[in-house]
Amino acid sequence: MTKILFQSLPDHILKLIKSIGAYADQRNVSAYLVGGIVRDLILGKENLDIDIVLEVNAIDFAKTFAKENGFSFVAHSKFMTASMHQENNIRIDFTTARKESYSSSGALPDVSPATIQADLFRRDFTMNAIAVSINKGKFGEIVDFYDGQGDLEQRKIRVFHDKSFIDDPTRILRAIRFEQRFDFELDVDTMNILKDTLEQDIIYNVTLGRYFEEFKKICEEQSPAKCLRRLFSLKILQKIFPDFSLDEDRLKLIESIEIYLSVSKLENFPVSRWLVYFMAFVDDLSLKDTKNLLDKFLIPKKDQKKIISLKTQREIIERLCYEKMRPSQIQKVLSDLSNEEIIFFSCRNNNPSVSKCIDNFLDHYRWATLSISGEDLKEIGFKDGKRIGVILEYLLAKKIDGKIKTKKDELREAEKEFYTRSL
Repeated sequence: MTKILFQSLPDHILKLIKSIGAYADQRNVSAYLVGGIVRDLILGKENLDIDIVLEVNAIDFAKTFAKENGFSFVAHSKFMTASMHQENNIRIDFTTARKESYSSSGALPDVSPATIQADLFRRDFTMNAIAVSINKGKFGEIVDFYDGQGDLEQRKIRVFHDKSFIDDPTRILRAIRFEQRFDFELDVDTMNILKDTLEQDIIYNVTLGRYFEEFKKICEEQSPAKCLRRLFSLKILQKIFPDFSLDEDRLKLIESIEIYLSVSKLENFPVSRWLVYFMAFVDDLSLKDTKNLLDKFLIPKKDQKKIISLKTQREIIERLCYEKMRPSQIQKVLSDLSNEEIIFFSCRNNNPSVSKCIDNFLDHYRWATLSISGEDLKEIGFKDGKRIGVILEYLLAKKIDGKIKTKKDELREAEKEFYTRSL
C-alpha cells in the first residue's frame, strides 16, 4: 500500500518527507502527512502541498530542521504553525497537532495542543481528515479515525457535526469547490446542514474579505464555471455576494475565459486566473460600484489598478476594430494593459478582427525589441536623452511593422533620421 500511495510523488519530494520522518524519529516525535496531499494521493492525483502535523511544538521542530537543511523559515505563533521554503519552490507547512474552539460563529478559532485524533476532527470534511505516518517504523501507515477513505470511495463530502458550517461559514464555498472539482456529492445530512446554515444570519459574521479568499480559490480551479453555476443554483452566490449576478450571458463569458486559459500557452505570460474571472463579474458595474467592491473584498492595490484600468479602457476594443491599424499601432494600444485585461478583452469581444489583433500582439510583437541601444545612437551623434527615447520608439514601430529587420537596417534608419533632423 505504501508503494502505491506514494508512487505519484517525485523522488526528491518523497526523499524530503522521509528525511523529516527520520528527524522526527531522532527527537522521538510522532509525525504525519495530512490534508489535501493525502486525499489526492489516495485518489491518484498530483498534489505537492506538503502538510506535516507533529504531536509536539511544530515551530521549534521546523526551525531546527530548516536550519540544518538549508530552508528559509517563517513561524506563525498564534496558530502554532511554521513554513519552510527552498529556492526550487519547495514549501513544507508544519502544524502542531491541535484542537480548535470558536468563541462565536465565523470567528477565527482559538487553538490549543492536542492529539492527532483531535487535530483531524477539527478539519472541514472527513476526506481531508486522513493522515499518513512518516516515522520510519510506521512509514505509510494510514490513520483514519473518521472513515475518510470510505467517503472517498463513496465520492461523498461529509462534515463532522451539525455546527461545522456555523463554526466556519467559509466551508460552504469550500464544500461546493471540492464537490465540483472531484465530481463528488455532498451527503444528504451535509447538504441539509449547509442549507440550514445558509438561512441563518450568522453567515454574515464572516467578513467579505474571508469569503472572497474562498471565491478566488474557486476561480483558480480548472473549471470554475460549473462551480459558479452550482453556487448560483443553491442560492449561495446570491446570499454571500449579492452584488454578483450570473445570467447566461455572464456564464458564457466565464466559459470563454475558461477555454482561453485552458488552451493558451501561458508559461511566459503570467496571469492571475481569478482576476480575469472577477473582471467578468464587474464588467457591467459602474466605476463607483466597482471601487466599492474592491474595498469590500480587500483586494490588493496592484490588482485594483488592473480592474480600474479595465473600466476606463473600454474604447480600446473600438480602436482595435479599425481594419487598417498597423501592427505598431496595435502594440501601442495594448502594451500598457495587464495580461489579465488583454485576456478579458479577447474573450469579451465578438469581433474576429479584434481577436486576431490581440493574438498577433501576443504571438509576434508583444516582446519585440531592437538590436541597437541608446549607446549606438550616441555614437551616431544623438545627444539628448529624450530625443534618443523618441528615436528608439520610432525604430521599434518600424521594426514591428516589418519596415526594418536587421541591426544593419536599424543603424541605417537611425543615421537617416539623424541627418534628416539635423538639417
